[in-house]
Amino acid sequence: DISLVENQIRERIEELLAHLEEEKRWAEKELGEVKKALEEVPETWLREQELQFSAEMSRSMLEGMVQLVETKNIENNLVSIESKPIDPAQASMIPKSLRLKVFGGVGFFLGGLITFAGAIIWGVLRGLPLSLENIKVRGKRVLGTLSRGSDLNLIRTCCLWVDEKKVETPIVMLLLDHRKDYSLPLANVLGKEGKRVAHLPLNFEKEKDRSPSLAHYLGGEVKEPIFVERSFGHTIPIGGGSYTEEILKSKKLPPFIETLKQSYDVILFSIPSSPKETLPKHLFPFANHLILTLGNASYEDLIPYFAWEQEGHHLAFIH
Repeated sequence: DISLVENQIRERIEELLAHLEEEKRWAEKELGEVKKALEEVPETWLREQELQFSAEMSRSMLEGMVQLVETKNIENNLVSIESKPIDPAQASMIPKSLRLKVFGGVGFFLGGLITFAGAIIWGVLRGLPLSLENIKVRGKRVLGTLSRGSDLNLIRTCCLWVDEKKVETPIVMLLLDHRKDYSLPLANVLGKEGKRVAHLPLNFEKEKDRSPSLAHYLGGEVKEPIFVERSFGHTIPIGGGSYTEEILKSKKLPPFIETLKQSYDVILFSIPSSPKETLPKHLFPFANHLILTLGNASYEDLIPYFAWEQEGHHLAFIH
């Protein structure tokens, strides 16, 4: 009898433990879903605020237009009757002058308001361009702004950002968005710090240049690309042609980059393309740092870059 009771107690305890384990798994699953929802809340909230702001602005402008038209109608009626009874049998022999200036001004004003409202609505539909302030609000790293003169302070900030990530061999991609190319000054500053740099610029303006570039090497046209000696290391022109994107998919590129990692402290890619183009995404598997020049890109254009950052890579912005 005692052993039977012990068996019943043991079975009851095992049943309770199994039930508690099932509740633990359920609670962990619910906690994961809650964390995932919380991560998506800021992005959704910002989009809702943008749309709400646009809708309120459009509604306010339309209300103002209606009030303006009503005011003008009342004013015209008062001018016509001049506070006296109207006798239809006594028509004036003097024709009324057209109020061209008044109606022209009203039409110009209303046309401007409608154009402005249409531009706002179109911007919301296609995606409003992001600014550095919006990027900061989203918790992204902002390094500074390019100027027309010397950008030495900004370049030093970029170098510090690369160093603080403590990556053994940083592979940095500069995405220029068809704006100022600061890759060579950046390579020079890195060289002054005692680093050996491999500088790989992509330049579509040199498409007709037949010197042995990296694109020619990857395409099997030459045995090795040209290495231009610099004070910081070497410049290896990528070249620029109609099929550069396809050439960058070559199986020769990964071992070539591995060879560079053994000889250089920093590998620096300079890509003139915009974020919405597909070319930069072909270098995602190789780069571990990306500095993006923010031009007219919208949030939708940057979604692939935010996803790339979530994989453990490092993303920063300049303007």
